[in-house]
Amino acid sequence: MKNDVLVYQAVYPDDLTENQVNETKAVLSNMPNYIRTVNEFALSTAAELLGSEQGNEIFSPISLYFAMAILTSGAEGNTLEELLDVMHGSSVDQINQNAHAMYNALYINNEKSKCQIANSLWLDKTLTFAEQYLNYAKNLYSSLYSVDYTDDNTAKLQNKWITENTNSVLDVSERTVPKDTVLTILNTVYFKSAFYDNFDERATAVGKFELADGSEVDVDYMKKYFYSDGEFTDGEKYLRTSHNLYFKDDSKAIFILPKDGYTVDDLIKSQDTLQECFYGGEDLYGELTYEIPKFTAKSEYGIVDAMKALGVHDAFCESANFSNMMSNSEGVMVSDISQQASFEIDEYGVEAAAFTEIRMVRTSMPMPPENKCEMIFNKPFLYGIEKNGILMFLGVCNNPKEM
Repeated sequence: MKNDVLVYQAVYPDDLTENQVNETKAVLSNMPNYIRTVNEFALSTAAELLGSEQGNEIFSPISLYFAMAILTSGAEGNTLEELLDVMHGSSVDQINQNAHAMYNALYINNEKSKCQIANSLWLDKTLTFAEQYLNYAKNLYSSLYSVDYTDDNTAKLQNKWITENTNSVLDVSERTVPKDTVLTILNTVYFKSAFYDNFDERATAVGKFELADGSEVDVDYMKKYFYSDGEFTDGEKYLRTSHNLYFKDDSKAIFILPKDGYTVDDLIKSQDTLQECFYGGEDLYGELTYEIPKFTAKSEYGIVDAMKALGVHDAFCESANFSNMMSNSEGVMVSDISQQASFEIDEYGVEAAAFTEIRMVRTSMPMPPENKCEMIFNKPFLYGIEKNGILMFLGVCNNPKEM
């Protein structure tokens, strides 16, 4: 990347000792109320977004959260109040400091596992950031760039940054940036980790998967069986398990199967139903069999309507107040929020990536054994990745055969 556009390069916590890593996890674990509010944000946004596609879906609430935290840090007045409400925060300082602690607890980059989170802000060269806003941005490990949005090379530089920070998993070759943009906020999350206990590749076998329309496709099922020590959760409409699905970075996979008579749409229709699926039910122990299909998911979301449904309106209007963000902020508003994400699981682990983009423009126009459980994931189901109590990815598998 050309040095003349780079103003500040974030220094990531790549070289922490094991004791330092454990200390960062301990800080977050002592913030249960904050973990709860972050997961409330995850579930409320997921309820607005999941179900909008016919194929497999994947969404990263944590990528959206960091991008929205950076946006919120520059707001004032009613714009700030609406953003704080959707972020479940009381002040910019609180959100920024808590997000800083969460970043440190989630971030890891070693030979066993990667959970790399990156933020960047790309401001038009005619504007300057407010000093306090720079402090907030740097506290969230944001790199800063000064660019010319009338130059086509700006989009290429941003696309290169996204590609580098998602390990080339996401295809952004067709992404463009409108020339009326004055600021772009980008967040990326790249996650790759191996299971502590791999699935036995020799046990993987082809089986039938029933699609929502009743038709069937052949898929590869990864299988595990536990005679008496299986852990699972029994809910009214679902079964849930994470048993033996832990990764080497101490995160875990979560799989949620609708019971007979219910569909995955019944589970994702609201924040309350998602809350029940991920955190409700009765924990049981006993004989457990599950067969999970190998699958991939790729999704793209426009998030403006979801934010409006959750109460954020002023940020998208000409009256938006981002005076704490930059010089000459009159007429600057959010024109678009979007996310692209991917997910892949096999016998050895998971690789997932996401990038969230918030684009801002200046315009005069507004924008619009006692127990036995068989979990055979042979119909559309929910899944997620949780780390240190934080829901990082949520998705729906409608068709494991879909590429």
